[in-house]
Amino acid sequence: QLLPEPFTMTLSGNTRLAFLIFFASHIPITLMVDGQAFFPRSWYPQALIDVVDWYAATFKDKLMSYPRETWFTSMISIEIFFQLPFFFVAVYTLLQQKQPQPSNQAKDDKSSDNDGKGHFRSL
Repeated sequence: QLLPEPFTMTLSGNTRLAFLIFFASHIPITLMVDGQAFFPRSWYPQALIDVVDWYAATFKDKLMSYPRETWFTSMISIEIFFQLPFFFVAVYTLLQQKQPQPSNQAKDDKSSDNDGKGHFRSL
């Protein structure tokens, strides 16, 4: 487990799936599309370069047009060095989470000794 227990929150059902799809899909997108604004073009196959160039020309996206401005490249470097590693951590954490089991808390609350203090019992 990457984080201590108080800092974790268990997600379940569609919420967990949505986060998992979001983070997992952004790993290849960050590397294959956004990474082209940071890494040398020679690292990418011509087909990926052509897709990004087509997108930039078709939608007149000046940020993704080659050559790219220095400030934009520095923003992408932040994405590569901070956001991309977090995507891996998030996917790993979501995959490692145990699905919550149905709680018996309501039954336990009724059967517990009722000292009149409810959930705010003094230690």
